[in-house]
Amino acid sequence: MVGFMFGSCARFKMMGFKFKSRGYVFAVAVYWLLMISVAKVTDPSEASIYNLRRLLNGNRLTGSLPVELGYLTNLDRFQIDQNEISGPIPISFSNLKNIKHIHFNNNSLTGQIPAELSNLSTLMHLLLDNNNLSGYLPPEFGVFPNLHILQLDNNHFNGEIPSSYGNLSELMKLSLRNCSLQGVLPDLSRIPNLSYM
Repeated sequence: MVGFMFGSCARFKMMGFKFKSRGYVFAVAVYWLLMISVAKVTDPSEASIYNLRRLLNGNRLTGSLPVELGYLTNLDRFQIDQNEISGPIPISFSNLKNIKHIHFNNNSLTGQIPAELSNLSTLMHLLLDNNNLSGYLPPEFGVFPNLHILQLDNNHFNGEIPSSYGNLSELMKLSLRNCSLQGVLPDLSRIPNLSYM
């Protein structure tokens, strides 16, 4: 494990990540992610995944998100909030077919949210608030069958809230504060459990 740790730090620096402090934590976390993906572990407790989930957020990770992380198809939670990660969200993340939670909030991510993320049919929480994202809100997100939380506050979007968001029948929280959006609020009356917006 120790040998991999140092090798992984070098590898991930090549991929764009920099380690200001506690970088070894990230290396160990990614090691376990890779092992879980390869071994197709179905019982999270077998690989201490509950601890792993708490390792990635609240560090001081910088750099952009490696495209390769989009091929960890057994991930069900991707939590890197409260770091200093910049750059775009890779389109490859649309391959995370078992993902339920994406928590990328409180970073410095930029660019358009990939519409291809709408392929993530298992997604329940999408938290991208407090970044520097721009462009339009993807209308394709209206097809998420299980989405409970869509949190995009404090970004730099343009345009309107897509009318398709009225089809998010399982949505409980829609948070779009301080996003520079314009236009008419879509009909959300068909979302029976929506309690926050």
